[in-house]
Amino acid sequence: VPGLLLNRFAMSARGRQLEVLGTIGFDRGDEVLDPIVEVASDYGDVVTRAPGEPAPDVEFTRSHRLTTLAPNRVGRLAPAGWADVAATTGDPTAVRFVDRWALLAFGGDTALQVIELTEDGLPEVRGALPVSGTPRFLHPLGDGLLLSVASLDAPESGRGSAGTEDADPADDPPADDEPVDMDVAAGPGLAVELFDLSDATRPVALGGLSYDGADSAALVDPLAVRWASGPAALALPVHTCGEGAFNGLQLLTASADGLQPLGQVDHGGECGAPEVQRSAFSGDTVLS
Repeated sequence: VPGLLLNRFAMSARGRQLEVLGTIGFDRGDEVLDPIVEVASDYGDVVTRAPGEPAPDVEFTRSHRLTTLAPNRVGRLAPAGWADVAATTGDPTAVRFVDRWALLAFGGDTALQVIELTEDGLPEVRGALPVSGTPRFLHPLGDGLLLSVASLDAPESGRGSAGTEDADPADDPPADDEPVDMDVAAGPGLAVELFDLSDATRPVALGGLSYDGADSAALVDPLAVRWASGPAALALPVHTCGEGAFNGLQLLTASADGLQPLGQVDHGGECGAPEVQRSAFSGDTVLS
C-alpha cells in the first residue's frame, strides 16, 4: 500500500476487509528514518530527500489514497480497490473509520471529507463539510454523531502533529524562578464541533464550542476525551490562563441538538499548573 499513515486511526478492519488511508508525499521531516518521497504538483517528477534536508523551493501536492484489502483466492490480503480521495498541499490532521465510512480532515479552510467504503471495494467521496480549526482527532459517539477536537492554530505551529507525543517547548511549564504572565494564552486554543452522519450522503454540522487561548491534553491524546452514552455526557480537559483562568474538566452534553454546556470540574491551580490528563464516568459521577 503506497504512502505513510497519519496515526493508528488510519487503518481499520471491517469483516474480512482491511481499509488503509495513506498519504503519498507525507512530509514528517526528522520523524521518519526513511527518505521522504514528494510528488510534484504536476504529478511529474518524484523528488526524494533525506530527513533533515531542506525542502526544495517548490510546492508539492500530496495524494491521499484509500485502499481496500481483502483475502484473495489463496487467502492472502490483496488490494480489492482504491481511490484517490483528495489532493492537497498539506498533510492530513485527522482520520477515522466509522462503520462503512471513512472521515478525513486537513484543517484550515478545507472540509471534512466523508468517504463511503462500498462493497465492491471502490471508495467514493459522498459529502464534505467545513470544519473549525485544525482537527486533531475525530471521535464517533454513536447514533451517527461525530465529534471533532481541533486546535485553533495552524498545523505548523503550537502542538505537534496529531498522533505524536511531541509538543512545542513553549508549552512546557515555566521554571520555578520564571514569572508567569497571566495574560498569555495557555495553548493554541481549542474547538469542539459535532456532526450528524446518520445520512452520510448529507452530513450536517450541529455546531460547537471554542475556548480561545486554551490548552488541552485532548489535542495530543485521544484518550483524554471521555464519553458516557448513558447520560450523553462528554468530559473535556481544558486549561486557560489570564482573567478567568480555568484548569479542569468542561462537561458537555452531545445530541442531535448539538453540544451544550453541562457543568465543570475545577481543579484550580495557577496558570502553568499540571493539566488534567484523564477522566472517567461511573454512573452519574465523573472522576478526574
